[in-house]
Amino acid sequence: MKTPLLILASTCLLSVGRAQSADIIFRNAVVWTDAPLNPILGIYAAVTRKTTDGANPDGWFPEQKISVKEAIACYTVNNAYAAFEEDEKGSMTPGKLADFVILSDNILTINPVDIEHVTVVRTVVGGKTLYVKE
Repeated sequence: MKTPLLILASTCLLSVGRAQSADIIFRNAVVWTDAPLNPILGIYAAVTRKTTDGANPDGWFPEQKISVKEAIACYTVNNAYAAFEEDEKGSMTPGKLADFVILSDNILTINPVDIEHVTVVRTVVGGKTLYVKE
């Protein structure tokens, strides 16, 4: 049986057991997501705090913005840790599963407001290409 998960900081997942024992401080703990479940839009929302309906042009609680690197960690190393799978996934490390995506733009260098327009070009799971954009 899988451990139940809590959704934290818009999209970071942390298991109940890890949440109780972790020495990590998470911002804005919630039990729902304030962004679509699309990881690119989740990163966009975490970094800009803008809502998809445009109702908050300066960001919804803009003081809660996180960096692009922090948002990427929410989808990678933090999720692997939350699932007790940090030894097999979550980072590009020899011996770990080769699960990754190639994006149309470098989200670390583009203007954060443009992240919502980034698309997935290729998806690789377990070292095998599962998706290539036509």
